[in-house]
Amino acid sequence: MESITSIQQQTYSDWELIVVDDGSTDDTAEIVKTWMSKDARISLIQQENGGVSIARNRGMAVAQGDYISFLDGDDLWEPPFLEKMMRKSIEGHAFIYARTKELFPDGRAELVGPEESVEGRLDRFRYRTNELRLTFHISALLIARSLVTSYDLHFEPGIAISEDTGFFIELLSVAEAACVPEILTTYRRRKQSATASWNPEKYVGQVTIYDRVEPFVKAHAPELLTTFYAMRDYVAYRVCLRCIRENQMEMAVSCLEEWNACLREFVRGDGRFSDRMKCRGLLAAMHKESLLAFIGRL
Repeated sequence: MESITSIQQQTYSDWELIVVDDGSTDDTAEIVKTWMSKDARISLIQQENGGVSIARNRGMAVAQGDYISFLDGDDLWEPPFLEKMMRKSIEGHAFIYARTKELFPDGRAELVGPEESVEGRLDRFRYRTNELRLTFHISALLIARSLVTSYDLHFEPGIAISEDTGFFIELLSVAEAACVPEILTTYRRRKQSATASWNPEKYVGQVTIYDRVEPFVKAHAPELLTTFYAMRDYVAYRVCLRCIRENQMEMAVSCLEEWNACLREFVRGDGRFSDRMKCRGLLAAMHKESLLAFIGRL
């Protein structure tokens, strides 16, 4: 339980830890109960397995503090994380993030996101390809609980990959991100993490999540819809292209048909020229045999 230890080692001590045991089959609950007997700041919620989104939503619903953070079971906080984040909150920010080091099983370490830290709303995180490029990780946030409750911010259940993307889009639609530009968290990549292997059915969720949060953006940040749609269209293109490269032709055809309007908008947009031309080629080869021929030219 190194994650819990990293919380207990925080130089800022006024915190509560809510551990949501999402139907674990090991001895997680008993270990946490042992921690609870020694530290009254720790509490445990046990529930049947419902997925990471339901677990995070449950934790947010019972949180009592003025600010909310998340720490996945494999991740770590540096000792000054909470202190530096809370110090930044005094400046009046409702959403703050620190930088994260991604640690791979082979020992490699990389900075999560582009090197330059970004601040502001959703449009500031629009990369030149029209990709949503985040400079933060889920375990490196501090969010005012009043912001969460006022807008009913939540994680969408039933999305295997990118469920946190929907939360981030909603968050960046109603709040400006402020950054503590230091690496204060570690994201430990497991060999068999949710994003480690290619599964076309799961990766479709990268586009589906945009459909889920579209009503939120329309209601609370219509001025950001152009950016929002550009990001969605880029993701649709990337998933289609990946399906082809993984030889998932039936899925590729299905996605090309379902997202046809998005892909045509992408071709007409202002993304990278080479991407738009590839997308145009995909649309022109919308059946299995043509796609097999097209892949040889990618």
